[in-house]
Amino acid sequence: MLFLALLATSCSNDDDNSNNNPPVTTDGFFYSENGATTMQTVNTPYASAQFKSIFAVNSSNTIVEMNLSSIAPGNYTIDGTTNSFSYLKPGSSTIWSGTAGSVVITANANNKLTGTFSITAGSGTAGVNTVSGTFTNIVINP
Repeated sequence: MLFLALLATSCSNDDDNSNNNPPVTTDGFFYSENGATTMQTVNTPYASAQFKSIFAVNSSNTIVEMNLSSIAPGNYTIDGTTNSFSYLKPGSSTIWSGTAGSVVITANANNKLTGTFSITAGSGTAGVNTVSGTFTNIVINP
């Protein structure tokens, strides 16, 4: 009985997770399809200021290409015309084209681009329904 009393008083309900350390972020481009929790990455992510595009490239294969109306911070709705999204699933030869969703650019500074994307509908590759991810401090080429 004494053990239970000690156990009840020694356990606290406060989860003090504040530690003054900012969350760790990893530079690069990470994505998943269909809500998978395991993120994939690419070896050469970059943005093009001239074409207002974001590219995720692996071994000379463009995995993701986002063509936007701008690469300034803001929210860009994927509509297939003004703002488009293409995904080449590794191992596939067909392009999945996003038809709905958004790209959110949160920072464009010091020739680096940061943001998120969530493409909620598209067509072209069987088994792919959604693609989402993040890009952090990817290089912006002129």
